[in-house]
Amino acid sequence: MLTPPKGEWAARIRPLCACTILTQIASPNPEPPLARLREPVLPEIAIVYTRQVTKVWCLFFMLNGLVAASLTLWAPLSWWTLYNGLIAYALMGLLFFIEWLIRQKVRGRA
Repeated sequence: MLTPPKGEWAARIRPLCACTILTQIASPNPEPPLARLREPVLPEIAIVYTRQVTKVWCLFFMLNGLVAASLTLWAPLSWWTLYNGLIAYALMGLLFFIEWLIRQKVRGRA
């Protein structure tokens, strides 16, 4: 059974995800399509908020990809495994929780 080298899939998929998000940020249409699935009419504060959140997540995934790639190149497999199997997911969960708390506060102001 052939398996790709460690980190190969992550090194390929993360830049693709980042490019997709960056394309949305740079698009001439400033309206967030995913947010509109749940709430078709968004107030201006929600539109600004979703743009900022998208930028934060994009930055997170770019840094996450950089750390994963660095560990792939210069660290032992056990470090890469610990980061990609536990730490990265814990950081994602923490960012999601913080973003959820902030979203509740912003929704209260809208």
